[in-house]
Amino acid sequence: MQGALERYHQTLKNMLHKYCLKQSKDLDRGVLFLLFTTREVPQESLGFSPNELVFAHRVRDPLGLVNETWSGNLVESKSLLRYVQDFKTHMSKTLELAWENLKQAQDNRKVWYDRKARLREFKVDDEVLVWLPLQGQPLAAKFSGPYPVVWHIGDTDYPVETPDRGKKHQLCHVNMLKPYHRAADSSAPCLRYCCCC
Repeated sequence: MQGALERYHQTLKNMLHKYCLKQSKDLDRGVLFLLFTTREVPQESLGFSPNELVFAHRVRDPLGLVNETWSGNLVESKSLLRYVQDFKTHMSKTLELAWENLKQAQDNRKVWYDRKARLREFKVDDEVLVWLPLQGQPLAAKFSGPYPVVWHIGDTDYPVETPDRGKKHQLCHVNMLKPYHRAADSSAPCLRYCCCC
């Protein structure tokens, strides 16, 4: 979920950047329109826009209202009771369909991920290289180490001893780890990675 949120923030930053290049003086007004736009676009995983999932219908934007007026397709008003009944029915159908779409998208991603995924296991005291952020540069990372594995939690999480960092132990997912192999003949460390990782 964190990755989806970060991706949304990146998209919003790109939109703000492009908007600021053209309309540098109206940023405070532009943010509202950009947020409206991102909430109105259907999400690939769900098949619905965030607005549809919250309000159970497409929000009527200014262009939609102009189109309805010109085409003569103005929405007729309903009684409050009828509106609430239609809203509940539409919302339950929309959420059910969104869950089905999300499940299908997750299954597709799992199949895609499993094509190249390999089972990796480490034992206590195995030396590993750990994908960690660079100190002072939180958006940059590299493999550091070697560090010994302390123990394992479940099939995928390994606490690793990191004495040269702020935290003495780092809990790492197996995807952040690579086996470390020392050279057989010399005491100098060898940074050869396992080709299967």
